[in-house]
Parts: sequence; structure tokens; C-alpha cells
Amino acid sequence: MTDTNRATKVVQTLVGKASFDLALKCLARMPELCQRPIRFWVHSDGTLDDRDLAELQERLPIERVITAAEAEALVDDRLRGHPNCRRYRDFRHTGRITFDAPLFAEKEMFFADPDVLFNKPFVLHHFWEDREFPFIFMRGEGNAYSVNPWQLARLRRTSSRYRLGLRNRVNAGVICLSKDYYDLDFIEYLLAQPIYQRAAGAAPFWWNQTNYAFLAARTGCGLLDPRQVVVASIAGFSASVFMNYTAVHFTGPYRHHLDGCLARMEAQAGPLPCAEIDVAPSRPYVLVEEMLRSVWRRLRAGKW
Repeated sequence: MTDTNRATKVVQTLVGKASFDLALKCLARMPELCQRPIRFWVHSDGTLDDRDLAELQERLPIERVITAAEAEALVDDRLRGHPNCRRYRDFRHTGRITFDAPLFAEKEMFFADPDVLFNKPFVLHHFWEDREFPFIFMRGEGNAYSVNPWQLARLRRTSSRYRLGLRNRVNAGVICLSKDYYDLDFIEYLLAQPIYQRAAGAAPFWWNQTNYAFLAARTGCGLLDPRQVVVASIAGFSASVFMNYTAVHFTGPYRHHLDGCLARMEAQAGPLPCAEIDVAPSRPYVLVEEMLRSVWRRLRAGKW
């Protein structure tokens, strides 16, 4: 009989030339520290050559490499009849996280960005065993979305099919989802809204994260405990406090901390205790609160 508590789990990630070194530095630590056996499914964005893939396979326990051509074949089939999904997926490389990763997944998806570094042994019972939440994400320091509260208010007024909303502080560095709640028709409807197209086109960097925050608003979601898993943008973050956390997401402006944190890991004497990563329900995104915060930020910046 299979020991389901030890069954190998799949972790998907997206790697290209720009994130290749990050994957070798960060993702290589994850299998050593996860208390479940894991194997990677690596989505290549089309920029990796054979030499890169060979090095990744040497350094990481990779079960499957999903080439750009393989992904295109699946997307052509599964996004037929969803033209806005297809257009967005081709417009931004992060569209592969919104679409390719969940479409390739079987019943569940665990996705980790290549710039997420796990620092301590960990377990995540709330997703792999308990399945308490249909979506789980990292918790951001703020609401980094492609729509502002006024744009969301207009979307709500003009939406005839769905009541649109967001969840609070979703960060897509780590995404866990149950495919039962992944709704392509909803994403197609969302991406068809002119207000959202204009807003997200002006702030495309957060488009993927915003898509997931809209999806999660329909069901609720969990956020990884920020006392354990953080984005490196938190106030006061440095290599000296890195060892307090189980995992850190090194987003672009904060990657200068990464090498110092890796050096701290190497210098750590003796094994660290295993951390069970807690998950708490996310709060709804409250329009009035976000409008007031936005006004306050603009006043402080002298823009009004």
C-alpha cells in the first residue's frame, strides 16, 4: 500500500536565461529541505539551450522539462475558444504561470518562482494533506496589483456576469491550487473587460498576480504565515535577519541580498528544526480602505 504521506509531489517552475542562475541558487535547496519527496516540472520559456537544460537536470531532481513547443501544443488546444486568455498568455511570459502551469497540472498545482529560497526544513500539510484552502499564496507587503481601487470599482459597476473582487495581499511567488477551482471561463471574461485590459496593460508586471487574486476572491484563499515566509521587500530585511524565516521571495529590487543570505545558510552550524508552515485565511480586499490608503500615499508623496 502506498504511503500517501510520503508520495512524491510535483513542484512546477518557469525558468529562462534570465532566471537560470536564480534557479540553480534557490530551487536546488528546496528538495533538500522539503520533508516530502519532490520532483520538478520545469517550464522552459524558450530561451534555454541544451547545455542549460543539462545543467539544470544535473543540479535539480527534474521529472519533466516542458519545452516551449510542447506548451504551445497544449495551449493551442486548451485555450481554443478563449481568445483573450491566448492573447494575454502570448503578451507576457508570466502568462505561462497563469495558464501553462495549471493546465499541465493534474489535480493540484504547486508552483514556485525560481527566486524563492527555502532556508529551513519544512512541511506544508495545509495543502498537500489537509487541502484546507482551494488557493494558497505568499503574503505580500501590500496589494501589488495591476488595478487600483478606482479601476476595480468601475469593473464592478460594469460587470454583468460576475461580482468581481480581489483578495488582500496575494503574492504569487508560491502558488498552491486545486484545479477544481481554476476557471478558464472566468479568466476569459475578466481579460475581456476593457477597463482591466487598459489597467493591466499599463502595469503588466503584476498581471499574473492580479489574475490569481481575482480567482481567489471567488472562493477565499490562504496565505502562508508571514512570520515564516516573506517577500524580501519587508522593512528592515537583510542577510542578518534571513535566518529567522523558512523561505524568502527575492523579487527583482531585493536580489542584492541573495548572496549574503546564501552565505549565512552555508555558515549555519548543525541541523535546523523542521518548520510546519502555517496558513491563515486571507482578508477580502476592501475598496474603501484601499482608496483611503491610496489617497494617503499620494498626499505623503506631495502628488496632491
